[in-house]
Amino acid sequence: MDKKKDIRNFLKAIRRALPDAAAKTDEIMRGRGFDSDEEPEYIWVEAFADVTNMFIRQRNQAELRKEFLFFSNQFDRGSQSVKNCIDVSYAENLMWDLTSEDKKWVWSQIPENLKKLFTAMWGNPDF
Repeated sequence: MDKKKDIRNFLKAIRRALPDAAAKTDEIMRGRGFDSDEEPEYIWVEAFADVTNMFIRQRNQAELRKEFLFFSNQFDRGSQSVKNCIDVSYAENLMWDLTSEDKKWVWSQIPENLKKLFTAMWGNPDF
């Protein structure tokens, strides 16, 4: 399978598994000037991480549990292109612009494989 198709299938899986968060991501993308026919995949996943960060600020454990489980499983089972997308577009953008209190609250909820990706880029979080 080619890389582009892998990533498109990954986005379809996100939309199926996490439709509410995907809809919020689409709103963010429209607000940033992208239309529904134009979906730069990596940027869309970065915007999805922004939605995750919003759920962290809201302390929405139910939604976070679903998202973290989904991304953790996709990372474990996905192709190298999916792993790379999760690494650079999702994990590296987790906890962006969050308070120390928010980071401390969510850190124990993030699966180990996503934590490793985050810390490889940013080091241990400052809380």
